Amino acid sequence: MRKLLTAGILAIFAVVALASTASADIIYIGQLDYNQTDFGNFQAGQFTVTNQTGANQQPGFPVITQLLFNADLALVVDGNPALTQGSGLSSNVDGISWDSDAFFVDSFAATLSGTIDQLVINVFGIGMMNVLDGGQIYLEGGSLSGSPLANLDFTRIYINAAPVVPEPATMLIFATGIAGLVARRRATAKR
Repeated sequence: MRKLLTAGILAIFAVVALASTASADIIYIGQLDYNQTDFGNFQAGQFTVTNQTGANQQPGFPVITQLLFNADLALVVDGNPALTQGSGLSSNVDGISWDSDAFFVDSFAATLSGTIDQLVINVFGIGMMNVLDGGQIYLEGGSLSGSPLANLDFTRIYINAAPVVPEPATMLIFATGIAGLVARRRATAKR
């Protein structure tokens, strides 16, 4: 019985220790695109912030939860003042993506900042995840850049997230119940 109790206590501590560790993952939620239009003697491009979550989910973008970009979404092109929702960025036809109102000629860099509206998301093949960094969005590579940007240049938008991990107390209760079942089964087997 003493060995069983010792093994049970060690199992509980192992479960609690393992339950509190989770690693952050990069989760892709969309992309920033640069699309050029030919105006005869010159070409100019517009930027699109494409949301690839929920109903817009595509291969490589695993978020099942419909996310929205918060009002702090800001697109900076070539170091100029930021384009924001309602001031340089207009809602796309899908209602969850954004297009730049202006056309840009010979742009060489764009950065994007902002947050998303959900802090717990459902990710295909993983399950529920906690969004880290307050929902901050990031661009793969830090920016969309070129010398200058070319038609159809893009970079992916991502967030950092970690799997939802049960509280240590929940795991402790679970492990205690399992240890109790094992002890009861052994006691019954000895009779």
